[in-house]
Amino acid sequence: MGKKNHSLINRIQFNFGLAIIFIFCFSMVNAQTDDYFDGNFKLGLRLGVNSTSLKLSESLNSENYNSNSKMGMYAGAYFSMPLSEYFMPFVELGFEGLNAAMDYTKTSSNKLHSEAFKGDIFLKYISLGLCPNLVIPVKHVNFNFYGGVHFSFLASAVEKGNYERVYVDTATTQTTTFKTEVDGKSKLITEGFDSGLITGFGFEYKIDNRMAIRADSRFRFGTSIVSNAYKTRTWGVVVGLVYAL
Repeated sequence: MGKKNHSLINRIQFNFGLAIIFIFCFSMVNAQTDDYFDGNFKLGLRLGVNSTSLKLSESLNSENYNSNSKMGMYAGAYFSMPLSEYFMPFVELGFEGLNAAMDYTKTSSNKLHSEAFKGDIFLKYISLGLCPNLVIPVKHVNFNFYGGVHFSFLASAVEKGNYERVYVDTATTQTTTFKTEVDGKSKLITEGFDSGLITGFGFEYKIDNRMAIRADSRFRFGTSIVSNAYKTRTWGVVVGLVYAL
């Protein structure tokens, strides 16, 4: 399943890159006489998909901590403030799902207790993003390159899988194993607040004097700790409509 997800992600990245090149070439050949920049504030609505991978947050044995990316979703809106033809920062508010598969084993320092988990986690965040945005205008198309920060509040955290806990009796050296199946919300998966960097690039194609379509490839880096071991790294593609106010 993990290999299929990675293959799908690679195809999406490749196709998105081809689309950017096509739009750029098309806009150069079919350039209109009017420039896209009109000085208006803009409101945008976007939907998309993402893929979240988990990165070990400290010097842990990678052989005992495995993870695979899973697909999630993004929905949000943003408000753009064009300060010039080449600089249009925006503020965004989004709802995003960060999903991943985990398979890890933790052993205590005295070797008397170990905990293993194999399953999936599903994290949902409400995120506020602040992004300076560099724009390269090519007539009726804007090419956007941005980077900023996000402040994300955990809406829900769900885990689905199996725990196995092993305890060693110091007197008899016998082991006791407890197995638990979980499928529901848990406040122990991660912290309630996350922050970090977001960056991305894309294009905005003018339809008429008020409307445009926009597509972005974006990356999100989290700093909160997941399952006492990981940090999230998310890549996604979003598309939407932009309306000039």
